[in-house]
Amino acid sequence: MASRANPAAARRLGVSHVRGILLSGPPGCGKTLLARELSRILGAREPQIVNGPEILDKFIGEAERRVRELFLPGVLLVTTCIYLVFF
Repeated sequence: MASRANPAAARRLGVSHVRGILLSGPPGCGKTLLARELSRILGAREPQIVNGPEILDKFIGEAERRVRELFLPGVLLVTTCIYLVFF
């Protein structure tokens, strides 16, 4: 993330851009807080928090449609951070 926060320093240090990160840990360890702070530092939009049951559906294709809708802002905007938090 340093390449976005300070591009000049990243070039000087030879740090390449990271396309994504995976935050893993038990509930309550600060994953969501870290995601919110990263988006604030990078000037991206606030993370959208989605619980697993909100995506799942008994009808074929509905869960896939909901996941596509979640990623739509990332496709439309140039600078977007997408965070997936699974419980």
